Amino acid sequence: MRSFTYQGVEYRSLQECCCKLKISYHKVRRLCRHYVRAHHDPVVAVRWCLGVDKLSHLEPRTPQYPQDLVKSYDRQEKFKDRIYQKFIDNF
Repeated sequence: MRSFTYQGVEYRSLQECCCKLKISYHKVRRLCRHYVRAHHDPVVAVRWCLGVDKLSHLEPRTPQYPQDLVKSYDRQEKFKDRIYQKFIDNF
């Protein structure tokens, strides 16, 4: 990850910034992965997480977004199958 400046402080990584500001690194990383503006400038994602700016439903998405939706759906289906199988085995 490249370095960036937020409120006059230069951060060498997104993780360093999230630790200092006490916000979820995974949430900010996911926003950077899914939204075009945040992908180009991680400060946008940090501001969304801090509540300084609001994330609009009209925000353009990156090509990774639909891929992640498919992966998420597949993980959810595997989980449901595993839980169902445990239920059948115990019954």
